[in-house]
Amino acid sequence: MVKENADNAWALPGGWGDIGLSPSEVAIKRYKKLFIQCEIIGGKPKTGTETSAVDFFAKNQLPPLSEARNTESQIRLAFKHLHNPKQPVYLD
Repeated sequence: MVKENADNAWALPGGWGDIGLSPSEVAIKRYKKLFIQCEIIGGKPKTGTETSAVDFFAKNQLPPLSEARNTESQIRLAFKHLHNPKQPVYLD
């Protein structure tokens, strides 16, 4: 997760994408509310111009969330899919 400068709370890294892009195009552009599991395979996580820290958290030890970006229920749903990868994709 990244610590947002705007509210000093934590969120999944992300950003905005354009309507009509494929999921891979959206992943490149960092789309809002589309969660894609990633793995760091080289280098180290870094902060950006809008973030002050990067860290990893267990599902039972979540930090104060930037709820305008990600809610606790969204984070918990992501953990549910992480531990049950064959579960169907959730769309609302």
